Amino acid sequence: MKRLLSALFSAMLLLPSAAFAERVLVVGDSITGHSMNLRFGYTHQVRKALKEAGVNDVEFIPLGGSGQSVSSWRNVIRNSRDKNQKLDIAGIFVKEEFDKGSDTLIIFLGMNDALAPYTDFSTLPRWKAEYQKLIDDLKARVRFQKLILASPTMLTETPYSYKNRLMDEMAKLIRTLAKENGAEYLDTRETFQTYHEAMRKQNPKQNFMLDYVHPNELGHNCLTLSFLKAIGRKNVTDHYLRKTMPGSMKVLKKPGMSLALQNSSVPGEFTIRGSLSGGDFKALNARLPEGLKLRKIEGTPDDFTLTIAGEVRQLRNTVTVTAGPVKQTLALNAPFLISTGYDGGRWFKPAEFRKEKAETRIDLDAKAGNDVTQSIVQGKKTQWLVYYPSADVTGGDDPNAVDFASVTNGRPFESGYLVRYIHAPEATKGVLSVGSKTFAGQEQVTVYLNGKEVYSDVVTAKKGKCDTVPVELKKGWNTLIARVCRVTWQWAASVGIRNADGSEISGLTYSITRK
Repeated sequence: MKRLLSALFSAMLLLPSAAFAERVLVVGDSITGHSMNLRFGYTHQVRKALKEAGVNDVEFIPLGGSGQSVSSWRNVIRNSRDKNQKLDIAGIFVKEEFDKGSDTLIIFLGMNDALAPYTDFSTLPRWKAEYQKLIDDLKARVRFQKLILASPTMLTETPYSYKNRLMDEMAKLIRTLAKENGAEYLDTRETFQTYHEAMRKQNPKQNFMLDYVHPNELGHNCLTLSFLKAIGRKNVTDHYLRKTMPGSMKVLKKPGMSLALQNSSVPGEFTIRGSLSGGDFKALNARLPEGLKLRKIEGTPDDFTLTIAGEVRQLRNTVTVTAGPVKQTLALNAPFLISTGYDGGRWFKPAEFRKEKAETRIDLDAKAGNDVTQSIVQGKKTQWLVYYPSADVTGGDDPNAVDFASVTNGRPFESGYLVRYIHAPEATKGVLSVGSKTFAGQEQVTVYLNGKEVYSDVVTAKKGKCDTVPVELKKGWNTLIARVCRVTWQWAASVGIRNADGSEISGLTYSITRK
């Protein structure tokens, strides 16, 4: 009898990986914390979907901690041997859950690694090695039968930003790690991107993020679908797709077009990248604001590029692209010139910031009224990128916002500059508006207008609103320059001139060339 039971037990262990797991643990970060702490979080949705499909024997346990990365979770594992640590979710303790073991263990990390300045394309091999150590630590600490590695979601909503391209590579490494460890790969990122793209083809303002990093309800719907697939009950997944998933998400096969602005190193030229479903690609064309001309169209319906010559003069503009019966619009804001890679000096608290350590030749030229695009810093002429403010990287409809981390990785205490020329038909009074566009960071912003420093302070999202300073634009061209110093994590600020009531000043035109 003992031999028979032993044989049966051995046979159970050899069942294919698709076998149903009764107890599921998710090792994650704040997104996994949100899965329980937000009413629409994916844990709530997964549990509801299981219940609606008549499945009552599954425990789905999220272990989510704010700021947790692949490396920091190794410390959580070590502490879990003798400390009953709680992360983001009340009533869930790591030691207790690890001691119980699981049938399926899912690792859902990577977002904070991408946010952190220590991860870039050159350090990805080291990051992969650290991820392998995390897997080894979990194998030594937790009893489980099946391991699943999930890729991170999106960081900002344009797939072509620096951070999202970095995360694409991280997802490839996670897939490789799954293969090397006999684990399964869960295409969380790919599912998120697929639905995001499909919904953007219907509505260019469709949003999947709460704050550039954390998914909103639609994002958690995508995560729910992924985790239901991981659990492996096809009837539950099918039920969710048919009955529970919002109708607005059932658009994967509908005709449509998505568009995204691309920054440029060439003043007077920029590109729009897009994809088309349905429609007539051969008839692809663009209706452009005054002063712009469509130079060429390249690519395929799945990935095309419009190269556009000229410079927009209004603060807010709209591009309309058509492909036969399919039409889509794109908000086009007046650009900035930006330059990054400068040392802002070490500081953490506002009182610790030292302006003299952050100033470069660019600041001296700004105060002298010189052309800062020709400034020489440490023996080299400064390099400038034409940056187009986009809601996809600032999380809101702000034509004066710059997210430096969308174009570069950003070292701790790095600073960057932005430049924009503003033409006023007459001398005009207004207010300079300066604010943070982050939730996890702070910036020290110094602003020069026509050779005079008009603002210098630390801005944070916690202030809840922008700082304002009365300013006056002279008749003709005005030069707006700002230095934005960061500590770490996010690196985005808004710098613009408006009416005192917050409305846009009429009659102004904008340029990066003053031509």
